[in-house]
Amino acid sequence: MQIKCLWFTGGCLIIILRPSGSGYNEYIPRDEYRNLLKQCDIGLINLNRIFTIPNMPSKVIDYFNAGIPILASTDKNTDLKQFLQDSKAGLWSETGDLKTYKENFEKLLNNKELRKELGKNGRKFLEENLSVEKTYQIITKHFE
Repeated sequence: MQIKCLWFTGGCLIIILRPSGSGYNEYIPRDEYRNLLKQCDIGLINLNRIFTIPNMPSKVIDYFNAGIPILASTDKNTDLKQFLQDSKAGLWSETGDLKTYKENFEKLLNNKELRKELGKNGRKFLEENLSVEKTYQIITKHFE
């Protein structure tokens, strides 16, 4: 199987399993980025293990919107592990655990149906829980 990795200065790394080669881009407009994501097979999130505060990379929403699964390697303090488990939209390992990261990558690489299922789950989670309307309802509920 041929793999193409694309890097962007904004910290985004995505994988396309069809074409060969890799590329680096300084910047692409947002619309082009979103169209490119629709052609991708796996969205990567890799955070430094020295982070000590929970965070949620914004590209999670982009990957959910595009319907692609997430392969994440993050510090243990992030909420992303639980978020991916709850949404059933990706696979997680702690940064530095190369054995688990490799196993997760190979699961996604070798199982097209799993990629489709996780991507579909992410898209569904986005639509059901993270839409503007749903967010509005959650926020205004606290002011009633």
